[in-house]
Amino acid sequence: MGKDYKIAGLLSGSRGEIILGEGRGGVQVLVQFLSHVLNFLLPAVAMALLVPSLARLVWWKSLASAGWWRQVKWAAAVNVAVLVLGLLVLGRDGAMWTYAALVLASALSVWWTGLR
Repeated sequence: MGKDYKIAGLLSGSRGEIILGEGRGGVQVLVQFLSHVLNFLLPAVAMALLVPSLARLVWWKSLASAGWWRQVKWAAAVNVAVLVLGLLVLGRDGAMWTYAALVLASALSVWWTGLR
């Protein structure tokens, strides 16, 4: 991870060792870290809830036999994998290529679990 990544400063010291923040309370750093993780995962979870729900409005007959919760679980797992892969490949969170891949992954997971 590059020096400009927002979580790297929270977790690592100047020599690269894992720390929980220098000069700050452990609870405050933990809450801040959990906030970063939640905000990192939020697009994946939101897309996992929205795409199967909206797909049922359009293809309600075709998706009647597919379980909604099953589609949400698969979409969430694939979306989190896409976000982590985007972070590793591009070196930062929030890149538009990652979000484009997130939309494509959500659509493909709904197709794979219900429309094929």
